[in-house]
Amino acid sequence: MSYALLNINAIKKQALDKPLEAVENKDRTNTITQEEIRALKTSYNKLMDRYNKAEEYLDNDKIPLEIREQWIPKFKEILFKMEEILIKIDHATKEEILEGFKLI
Repeated sequence: MSYALLNINAIKKQALDKPLEAVENKDRTNTITQEEIRALKTSYNKLMDRYNKAEEYLDNDKIPLEIREQWIPKFKEILFKMEEILIKIDHATKEEILEGFKLI
């Protein structure tokens, strides 16, 4: 297995841990509307679907390693977009981070 694929778990862990830390330490003076929060949560859920599909793809040993490796930068991009959204939302729970937001 390549060095790049071995680091997938470390990338995921960093992306999931960092937003929680950022939310806990964020200056709370910025406010956004409920409509903006809902749009962010919807975007996050779409990215979560892409993340799950990407993770499944990258873990698929039936696909040649060289082909999977070329998608790692896109996988990182998805994670960082998710992180940006979580920082803006400011109050996501661990469950929401891992499973997505329940929209009513």
